Amino acid sequence: MWFILLRAQLPPQAQAPDQPVKMLIRSYRNRLVDFANLVGGAKPIPDCLQRLNYIKDDNPKWFDCQYEQVQCPRADERTEIHFLDQD
Repeated sequence: MWFILLRAQLPPQAQAPDQPVKMLIRSYRNRLVDFANLVGGAKPIPDCLQRLNYIKDDNPKWFDCQYEQVQCPRADERTEIHFLDQD
């Protein structure tokens, strides 16, 4: 499911970047979860981004990700992916 959703918003790239990618994955949800479940539930996202050539690999050498969650009404639940500038 994640692959289809991401591919609809992010067209596949011809080649993965040769530098690390820094990201923020923000989950808006009605019921907050513990951090381990937040990260584990988001695991398919970097896998799909790798298939689409937005990241070279999901190991720490190539992929640095922050995870956040925000409580919201059920009707406003969503996941946002932000590509951050490298410092």
